[in-house]
Amino acid sequence: MAFTIGEIFTFANCSINSRNVVEGEQVLKSLQIILCGKIVKGNEIQIKALVIQSSHIREMSHEITGKISTVPLLKIVIFACTCAAGLPECCKHIVTILLLLNRNSLDEIDTLSSTDIRCKWTKLREPSLEQFKPVPISKFCCVGNSIDCTLSQSKTSIRSALISAAPYSAIALHSKGRKSFKLSSDASSAEIHDEPFQIISDQLLDLISEYSVLNLGDCCQKVYDCKVALTMTPTKIRNLSLNDNSFWHQIRQFKITDSRCHSLYTYYMSSYKSDKKWSKKTSSYFWPKLFSNKCVKHGIKYEQVARVLYAETTKQKVIQFGFIVHYQTPWFGYLPDGIVLNGSNVPIKLLKIKCPYLGSSKSVPELISYVLHQAPVGIRLFLHYQWFSD
Repeated sequence: MAFTIGEIFTFANCSINSRNVVEGEQVLKSLQIILCGKIVKGNEIQIKALVIQSSHIREMSHEITGKISTVPLLKIVIFACTCAAGLPECCKHIVTILLLLNRNSLDEIDTLSSTDIRCKWTKLREPSLEQFKPVPISKFCCVGNSIDCTLSQSKTSIRSALISAAPYSAIALHSKGRKSFKLSSDASSAEIHDEPFQIISDQLLDLISEYSVLNLGDCCQKVYDCKVALTMTPTKIRNLSLNDNSFWHQIRQFKITDSRCHSLYTYYMSSYKSDKKWSKKTSSYFWPKLFSNKCVKHGIKYEQVARVLYAETTKQKVIQFGFIVHYQTPWFGYLPDGIVLNGSNVPIKLLKIKCPYLGSSKSVPELISYVLHQAPVGIRLFLHYQWFSD
């Protein structure tokens, strides 16, 4: 005696594509049934079963109970499960047991006593869970069969090449940031140039590079050599950071940058600093908490729009540049939002774009008065803004 698929679907009020049927089949294939037995009482058969919880495998299994009538014909009377979805008589665990009864005759199902359920759970628990025992990654077949090879290029270069070859792949979108924007037909026609040029030193860099840090401990020296000192050319750093957002985060982590140096300067000028507080300050500087809000998203969304409109309005050449560093002062870094060139392709301005969220609701005069003020030497940003150092 066994149930037909039609009888099961009618009882569970489902079809072959229903979620409880699809997931019930997976539970059955995953061997999550610990126990399924019957208790015969006259013309009635009680079904008792235990199924391992998918999300909490070491907790008490779901208990399925059912009643089957054998007179005049085999008929499903009622089934229930202890899971949250088991009351409507159609959860995946009930369907799993019914599918088992479809593929096996009731005569082949073990006969249980009324006290067998708890005893069987205690006895069969560990053997049943053995198949779900975690396995180290080193034991995976794909790992064990790995082939040792020598790469002619660095992993970073290979990763960047893959991202460039598939700019719309998941890893490319993740590394660059999943940001999108729409440009008007007029704005998109403005010319944005991408022409790298040589960066040279000056007297200020020479002076700063002569500043030495005394008594640099072994740990700090190791961090400096691995994270601060340049291990690739500045040109390569600029190119990689322009196309790979994750590399940009990595290369700027241990550097004093344009957008973060103001916080160090103001803290240095404060009267309450101490060695202990400096330690906490540098820790939060080098390992900042990542965050995002509507203001950050607004700035990311409209930065490219602002750059294109600036180039179009001023009729100037604007190139997008990567993260700028120099051999003499590798602890400094700068990422301009654009560099303005003259007719001879000589840099004349650094472009820094700010898109305040208030710009979506304030007029231009209101917005200007919010971020700028009239100083004796001209119009200046308010000093308390973090981007004043930009």
